[in-house]
Amino acid sequence: MRKNLLLLVLLFLNFTYSQVGVNTTNPHVSAELDVSSTTKGLLVPRLTTSAVATLASTASEGLIVFDIDRKLFLGWDGAKWQVFGNVNPVTTIFAAWEFGAMPGGSGNFGTSPFSGTVNQISSATLTRGSGILTTGSGAAASWGGKELDATNLANAIAVGDYATISLVLPSTNLFSFSRISANIMGTSTQGPTNVQWQYSIDGGANYINVGSPISLTVGADTGVSEISLSSLYELQNINNTTIFFRVVMYGASAPGGTWYIRNLITGNDLEIVGTVNN
Repeated sequence: MRKNLLLLVLLFLNFTYSQVGVNTTNPHVSAELDVSSTTKGLLVPRLTTSAVATLASTASEGLIVFDIDRKLFLGWDGAKWQVFGNVNPVTTIFAAWEFGAMPGGSGNFGTSPFSGTVNQISSATLTRGSGILTTGSGAAASWGGKELDATNLANAIAVGDYATISLVLPSTNLFSFSRISANIMGTSTQGPTNVQWQYSIDGGANYINVGSPISLTVGADTGVSEISLSSLYELQNINNTTIFFRVVMYGASAPGGTWYIRNLITGNDLEIVGTVNN
């Protein structure tokens, strides 16, 4: 009896600390699990988009799943879902704004709402928040406003010191967002020293920060690097919905500060770019 028990223990230990091969007796030295086949594949867990969102709260780094609603393979990197790839993507400028010749004339802070030029999507609209005023004369060939006096992000959101972009996506294709292209922002000496890009997938009820705040040089123009969106799972392979982006301005030193997106680059002054799976 003792010999049999000892044999079972030894076999168990050997199995526990050995590599595992499926359809092979010689798993590769680099693999803990080696599944061999020339006619069949490997099925990973298949979850709905809702289930993927729920799983995020307990996911372990390196976890792999397949979203059956959006048709995406996903991997958890410890903080967010990473998309493994798209099928036949076509890069497209979904929406673009040129502020050199705005409706209503130059120097009037820009029209709001201001419809952008669109490609593939149904519509794109740029709108000033309630805290951005347009009394007096604005800078030529720029879009923005004045009286931006919020000192921090929460206060800026509360008083409406932001500009919002709404993008209406049709049901015809699947859309994945890649970036907000580089642009130039300008502020007055009393204007905001920081801006924060955010996005919303629930109709604007809740916003999520995109990256870190961007520092602006007050009293001057600041070249703002492109904002990457490609790692944001919620913005990949979606359609038949409205996506909101918001740029929030804060850190003003006194009431009366101004902020603009400037017409100082060749081509479009503001672009949102992505890929389309036709």
